[in-house]
Amino acid sequence: MEVDGPTGSDRVTSARSHSHCPSRAASRRWRRGDAWRNLPLGVQIVVALREDLVLRVAAAERRGALAATPNRTGEPLMLELNIPEVIAEVTEAFTRYERALVANDVAALDMLFWNSTHTLRFGIGENLYGYEAIAAFRNARPPINLKRQLQNTLIVSYGRDLATANTEFRRDGSRSIGRQSHVWLRTEAGWRIAAAHVSLMPASGSDAAGRKAEASAQTGSERG
Repeated sequence: MEVDGPTGSDRVTSARSHSHCPSRAASRRWRRGDAWRNLPLGVQIVVALREDLVLRVAAAERRGALAATPNRTGEPLMLELNIPEVIAEVTEAFTRYERALVANDVAALDMLFWNSTHTLRFGIGENLYGYEAIAAFRNARPPINLKRQLQNTLIVSYGRDLATANTEFRRDGSRSIGRQSHVWLRTEAGWRIAAAHVSLMPASGSDAAGRKAEASAQTGSERG
C-alpha cells in the first residue's frame, strides 16, 4: 500500500505485508485510547496529519520496543526502537541537512523536506504550512550568519519508516541556546523531514534583553 503525497517521487511507502495492516477504523479507535498519548509529539503530528497513513509493522522483540498499533485481536504490535541500520540512515540524512543549512544550499534543503501539503515548519518568527511555503521562505531569507555548533543531538527511530531528530545549537558569538526538532519519514525518494520546529530558550534575568534582540534578528532568517 502507498500513501500518495502531491508528487509521485515522495509517496510514503512501507515494506510490511498487507497481513499486518490494521483497519482504519481500528487505527482511529486506538488513537482515541491512552496508548496514543504515550507516543512522542512528533510521531503524533505525522500520523494525525495523515489519517489514512497506516503503520504496518511486524511483531518485534519486546526489549527496546514501543507499542504502536493494534493487530486484529486488539493486542498491540510493537515498533522496534533504534534499529541500527535505520539510525545510520537517518543520521546520514540529518548530517546532510546540517551541511546544507550552514552552506545555504537551498536546493539541498528543499530536497530534504517531504514534498507534501502536510509538511510543516514552525520557526522562530514564522509558521509555515506545506512544502511550497517552506521552499518560498528559504528562497527569500538572507544567507547571513548561518554557522552554528550542535550539542546534545538525539536521534530515535520507531520501526523502519519513522524517526525523530532533536538537537540544541549555538550560533557563533551568541550565548543563546537554540532548539531544533525534526520528524523524519521514509518515502520512495528517501528520508524526508515531515515536521520541523525551531526555537530559542526562554530568556530570563539580565540576558532577557539580549536574547530578545537575538530572536528579533533571526526572524526571517533560517535557523534549522
